[in-house]
Amino acid sequence: MSIVIANQIVSLFAIGLGLAFIFSDWKTVTSRLLALFLMMYGAAGLVSGIYFVHDSFEALPWWHRLTGLPVGVALVSCAEWVLRIRKTIPAGNLRTGAGDQVLRWAQVLGVLYAVLTIIFAEQRADLLMNYIGSAEAFRQPVYFLLAIPFSLPILLIAQSVILTLNRKPDKAEALRLASLVVASPFLASGFFAPQSMTAYLVVVGLIIFLTGSIEYHMIRGERGAFMSRFLAPQVAQAVQKGGLEEYLQEKDQELSVVYCDLRGFTAYSEDHESSEVIGLLRAYYDLVGEAAANYEATIKDYAGDGVMLLVGAPLPQEKHAEAAIGLATEIRDKVSGLLAQYASTEHPLGIGLGVATGVVSVGVVGGNRLEYAAVGSTVNLAARLCDKASPNQIRVSAETYAAVESSGIAIQSADALALKGFDGPVANYEVA
Repeated sequence: MSIVIANQIVSLFAIGLGLAFIFSDWKTVTSRLLALFLMMYGAAGLVSGIYFVHDSFEALPWWHRLTGLPVGVALVSCAEWVLRIRKTIPAGNLRTGAGDQVLRWAQVLGVLYAVLTIIFAEQRADLLMNYIGSAEAFRQPVYFLLAIPFSLPILLIAQSVILTLNRKPDKAEALRLASLVVASPFLASGFFAPQSMTAYLVVVGLIIFLTGSIEYHMIRGERGAFMSRFLAPQVAQAVQKGGLEEYLQEKDQELSVVYCDLRGFTAYSEDHESSEVIGLLRAYYDLVGEAAANYEATIKDYAGDGVMLLVGAPLPQEKHAEAAIGLATEIRDKVSGLLAQYASTEHPLGIGLGVATGVVSVGVVGGNRLEYAAVGSTVNLAARLCDKASPNQIRVSAETYAAVESSGIAIQSADALALKGFDGPVANYEVA
């Protein structure tokens, strides 16, 4: 009876660990899948206790035929967890379909195991009540009938995890993946080891996995605090939910581009201490990051005192032109107030902004180091309009003006400009 109690406590520990994942990282689909795996793993341990407190098959409750279902669900959810992580890794020129198929086969085998435990419920009960953990178990035909669809998915998942780690996934997820590989022999011990040892082995496995999971949350917390200043939160959530492929594949997409840079910054930086210059830039970037988050924009580039932002990519926005003008206005208003604190009569400071709307080619480029690129005349136009903007002025393209003309935004016409790379005078407008 003490062995049964120990196994039940360990099973509750696994369920509690799964619940901790749900409450601490509910928005991340990979964490939800991992939580389901742990909770089903713990549930399987709880319900299997009935085989060690009853003396005969006839004494078992009717639902003993369903005790294999949590194991099947655990295998399926674990494979799905690894599959979702694989989707977040850019494939480049690699062919990853075979690796994904391995995980699908692991899920099929998990379902097969659950079905077989229902069909051969009596034989499985006899195995667990009388033979499991002893040499006699290997002489029971049902042992191999169940052991193969149970152990093979574990091997397939472990193999896929190793291949996934070679593709250098996100560091935080890599730690959880690696800890799962190390912990998996201990977590699977219930089907092979003597019952007197199972609880100890499973605890070791859970501690190994818990260690990797703690590191995961530490990295995610540090990264989230830093990156939330620069990336739109909905982009990260979308990637976690559906992977990179859907949002970062190369395509032509209509969006709006906002460029901004500081006026008088070069002269200011030459005559001031580097610590003061860095302090100005840090405060400037913080304000731009806050405005970008407010308008669901993505900061594409930082280049000294210049910043490029995309409104409508990677995630599309229906009214991206209006959002871009709102973003530019908020940046101008906030940053101009900041610059007033640093400027002097000798070193006046200001900010110029350019906004352009049109079709842009976006997508991931690069080899070992990947970058989200945005290319097209719209990008160049926004940069050129920014170059021509006076301090605290927002210049917008004719396409942007046409998109927001009926919105009531206060925009007035401006003199046509001769812009590098564009033929003839370019019509533009100015935000009041």
